[in-house]
Amino acid sequence: MSKLSPLMEQYYREKKQYPDALLLFRVGDFYETFAEDAVVVARDLNIVLTSRQKDDEGNKIPLAGIPYHLAGIPYHALDAYLARLIRAGHKVAICDQVEDPKLAHGLVKREITRVVTPGTIIEPAMLDEASNNFLAALVREEGMEGTEKTGRLGLALVDVSTGEFLTTEIDERSLGAELAKFRPAECIASFAPACECSRLQILDQAVFSRESASDALQSRYGEGWMDRLNLGDRPLSLRACGAILSYLHSTHFDALGHLRDVRHYSGSQFMVLDDVTLRNLEIIRNIRDRSRRGTLLEFLSRTRTAMGSRTLSRWIQMPLLSLDAIERRLSAVEELVNDPLLRESLAEELKGSADLERLMSRVSCGSASPKEMVVLRLSLARLPALQAILEKAGSTYLSDLRLRLSPCPEVVALLERSIADDPPSHLREGGVVKEGYHEEIDQLRSLLRDGRGWISALESKERDRSGIRSLKIAYNNVFGYYLEVSRANLHLVPPDYIRKQTLANAERFITPELKEMETRVLSAQERSVSLEQEIFASVRSTVAGYSLPIQERAAAMAELDVLAAGSNGRAGCAGSPGGSCLRERPGPAGVQPGGQNLPAGSTASRSG
Repeated sequence: MSKLSPLMEQYYREKKQYPDALLLFRVGDFYETFAEDAVVVARDLNIVLTSRQKDDEGNKIPLAGIPYHLAGIPYHALDAYLARLIRAGHKVAICDQVEDPKLAHGLVKREITRVVTPGTIIEPAMLDEASNNFLAALVREEGMEGTEKTGRLGLALVDVSTGEFLTTEIDERSLGAELAKFRPAECIASFAPACECSRLQILDQAVFSRESASDALQSRYGEGWMDRLNLGDRPLSLRACGAILSYLHSTHFDALGHLRDVRHYSGSQFMVLDDVTLRNLEIIRNIRDRSRRGTLLEFLSRTRTAMGSRTLSRWIQMPLLSLDAIERRLSAVEELVNDPLLRESLAEELKGSADLERLMSRVSCGSASPKEMVVLRLSLARLPALQAILEKAGSTYLSDLRLRLSPCPEVVALLERSIADDPPSHLREGGVVKEGYHEEIDQLRSLLRDGRGWISALESKERDRSGIRSLKIAYNNVFGYYLEVSRANLHLVPPDYIRKQTLANAERFITPELKEMETRVLSAQERSVSLEQEIFASVRSTVAGYSLPIQERAAAMAELDVLAAGSNGRAGCAGSPGGSCLRERPGPAGVQPGGQNLPAGSTASRSG
């Protein structure tokens, strides 16, 4: 029986690291899957499954007696196919080529660069822009593991697509209601909770130990993390937060600079809306098909941004209990209702803003495209206008939001100088870096323009010299630049032409002069693309250093969007007697006057 080929040995070496995941193995322009993985991928993606019993030399392929299955997808279509695999419930490991195949000596080096699970998605096409995509970690208090008793739990939630990081400590009996608020896409724990958890993964208890958690938190937040994050007297939260960071590290999700500081919340701050209440009242999803159609969220959803949509959903699911906080929101909404110019100006400025939270996550992870960087610049450029609109705002909340929306001139200026206004979608196409930003790039582009112009001039010159009016200079990846002469004109070919290829109706030639210029042009093109990639990566890395300040401004924009949307929904009350809405004053425990028992913190109103 023959041995595995070096490529397949490399494949199984990487596959051994994540046996429970489908391995997408980059080979040239495709991500290939083999053996059992190929069968699953072909079935779930509805693509062709190829089976072979023997290799190219006729030797039987030793795969435990089963045929050699393979199925592949184009590398440029990865996101679309990856989304389908995740929706089908799979965990997917991506193995990339980590060296240039042109420079490789022997087999190209490959490594697993990322493991994608439902809770670690950052690709926009795979996410619902109106909902968070939380990963949850559950920790039981010491001595309760392995028992059926109920006790205290530590719960940590992180949305790697927005950078939000939350934690709380609760009674185990409250877990179902807590998970219903956030609807995590994936949960990790060392035990099986009594309530239903989406995509639960049972991990080794060591992942949730205090020592492991402390190491993970120190690695992310540095010295003094315990005091800064207020985790010293919250041991269950500490372990849950550390476990979630360790899990992200295990999936090769190491670019965590966009994660905000851990925010503690308490169930006593919000009205308890358990899963049964949320379902029966059809607050977020309807009973029929679990969509938003006909729900309270759909009725109230007048936000202009994706960030605002997520904030509105969270506010509805977690109504406030603090009267001061409720009054603060309602005062802001009331001011916007009574000032149509302010309300419409804010709505117009917010319209079209990018999803800054998720965009900055992609910047931090090094996956933002050139076009996304331009969108980031245009969205940040709106901040001065938003501040100016709020300059005369009277309510405390709107005044606070104005301060939180301070501009980011350094980031806007850097992107304005460095990235072309209309760059291509992919770096490999070139033309991403703006003219004048980098001297060497400008020189290379000048050489490319001159070189192509020279080749065009050479074509005219050679036609005149040879008398062959149909002579043309063309290019392909095999021979580079060449002169093509039809068979009818071969007797006119100058003696210094060097024959390169014979076709049915023509022959192709080169000249030393043409090859010399080709070398210069192709070298400049290759260097230009490589240098642009370096420059773009450097600019993106610099912008990633501003992740937390930009995300703070994104959160302020989201809250402002919800307030503006809420006031827009109530503006129709202006035709009521007195010309304004009737603002209800919440009583104790959120009980409304007139016998309405509404969630405290809502902005419900009655027209006169």
